[in-house]
Amino acid sequence: MRELAQARQRDLDHEGLDWGLSIPDALDHLIAGHASSDAEYAAAAYYSALQLIIDRNL
Repeated sequence: MRELAQARQRDLDHEGLDWGLSIPDALDHLIAGHASSDAEYAAAAYYSALQLIIDRNL
């Protein structure tokens, strides 16, 4: 999942998008059991990370 998160983050970086929380960091947060970032667009990073978790565990 980490490699996929990093690849997705590279895509966002290439597009010039900054959510205030990287997808790899959001993945780490979710694995640790919290979603505590107060970044303005953190929900998008958490959503992307959660989708990676779901996709890898189907």
